[in-house]
Amino acid sequence: MRLARAGDLALFISRDHKQFLTQLQPGESLHTHRGIIAFDDCIGGAWGRDIRSHLGYPFVVLEPSTADLVRQIKRTTQIIFPKDVGYILMKLSIQPGITVIEAGTGSGGLTLARVAVDVVWVADRVVDEFAARNVRRKFRRPRGSDQPHLWADADRVHEVIANLVDNAVKYSPDDGEVAVAVEVRDKEGVVSVSDCGPGIPPEEQSRVFEKFHRLDSSDAKETYGYGLGLYLCRRLVEAMDGRIWVESEPGHGATFRFALPLAE
Repeated sequence: MRLARAGDLALFISRDHKQFLTQLQPGESLHTHRGIIAFDDCIGGAWGRDIRSHLGYPFVVLEPSTADLVRQIKRTTQIIFPKDVGYILMKLSIQPGITVIEAGTGSGGLTLARVAVDVVWVADRVVDEFAARNVRRKFRRPRGSDQPHLWADADRVHEVIANLVDNAVKYSPDDGEVAVAVEVRDKEGVVSVSDCGPGIPPEEQSRVFEKFHRLDSSDAKETYGYGLGLYLCRRLVEAMDGRIWVESEPGHGATFRFALPLAE
């Protein structure tokens, strides 16, 4: 288990979902709306544990992922006029909460850094992040004898699992469980994310991975796919020589699975 060290970047999340990204410096502290957090209380401790401010309020301290760091980047130049942004949002039906990412070619192409990835560790990290943001939600972590290492890009694997868990959280009942599992099948490691949502008809199961495809029901909450999330998962998994699919029966939730090659 990696411990927080002096100089590390740390992400603090409060119970009311406020996030603070900062660098751990000995003798210094973080001033928040819930009190002051002393960095000396964090350095040397495990990631994912609770830290309390001087007022007694709890914060989860996490090691930030690449996605966390990207979300904190502030643009200092304007490259698109506001009216053009408005036109793009209107044409693409982009709504609050949607993340738009396109993997293409050239200077904006998708790059991969493939190594042996401990996928159980990555999955546990994703669950930690969502559990901190959804304190009433029940999560089941990957358990069992399988501890595969996949030949993949760790940040991209994190992205895929996070997208699938995000989908499961959004479209499950508030008291429903979200389960993450890892197993080995032949020469592949398989990651599964299961929810308690409305399920997906067989004729729609291949289409949920298409760009901007949404599967709507009479209840707006019961919608799998939010424009680009599942499409992005498919692009990332296929870029790492893997495959992704969904297993579901209407009314009985859905299980999204992806398989990647095992590291030799």
